[in-house]
Amino acid sequence: LAERAPHQLSGGQQQRIALARALAPRPQLLLLDEPFSSLDVELRERLAHDLREILQRAGTTALFVTHDQLEAFAVGDVVGVMRGGVLEQWDDPYTLYHRPATRFVADFIGHGVFAPAQIVACDHGPCVHTPFGELDDIAECPLPDAYPPQGLCDVLLRADDIIHDDASPVKARIERKAFRGAEFLYTLRLANGQEVMAHVPSHHNHAVGEWIGIRAEVDHVVTFAREEAAPAEAKAACTRRRRGAPSTGLARFFAVLCGIAEGARRILKNQWLAANGRRVRRPGMKATPSSPSRAKVRNCHECQTESC
Repeated sequence: LAERAPHQLSGGQQQRIALARALAPRPQLLLLDEPFSSLDVELRERLAHDLREILQRAGTTALFVTHDQLEAFAVGDVVGVMRGGVLEQWDDPYTLYHRPATRFVADFIGHGVFAPAQIVACDHGPCVHTPFGELDDIAECPLPDAYPPQGLCDVLLRADDIIHDDASPVKARIERKAFRGAEFLYTLRLANGQEVMAHVPSHHNHAVGEWIGIRAEVDHVVTFAREEAAPAEAKAACTRRRRGAPSTGLARFFAVLCGIAEGARRILKNQWLAANGRRVRRPGMKATPSSPSRAKVRNCHECQTESC
């Protein structure tokens, strides 16, 4: 690579060189904004592990910005989830996945759905009644009075919590499936309409529309207050979208974009006026005709004569 000109390097090579140059001075703090976005999957995974080892050996703290969850889990000791400029959770990857602090984090991380449930007091402690039967996690399961009335809540069911079992009495219809090499990601629907997702080994190649047996094996019971209806703000946003109007966030984005474009237009216009000897107008300044003396000075500058 040292013998090549910059324009002869691929996007991935340029990105790796930029990363090496950033690490060369051994900085105490390094900001990495989507550093692997131009790389293929295999190289991205290998470089992510190499980068983690380099940072650990150098004792360098890195702030790694990415939209790839697996990339964040592979590189980060601590991972933060941002939403609208607010830090929803700051935790190690294992806790972030198995013990999400908010409903947004639970929905954002991994593949999963929320199913209606009820927390009740069982003989061995609190347990959760779900369409799949009874779930219990005595160490973490909240008490029934945590969700009044009657312990009604939503339980998080991740794709790896649902097991394909033909002997199970609970049946689900395959709505969609995505082949991922070693496994399928099935989107399933129960007879009551509840939708769940499941990771199933790829040798279980069932057809869409087929009914299969499933059961739940939930090691970490995660519950949230039940959402009976969408919040008013979300309803308003949906109404605006149906009517063809932009949402508040989208409208704000375009307003900021238009402001930036208008500012850039003014700067370019003023630079052009200054370069051509015109009077630069400031915001709010009224246009005034150029005096003969100003015109003369301008003309003299153009001809570059001593009489000017």
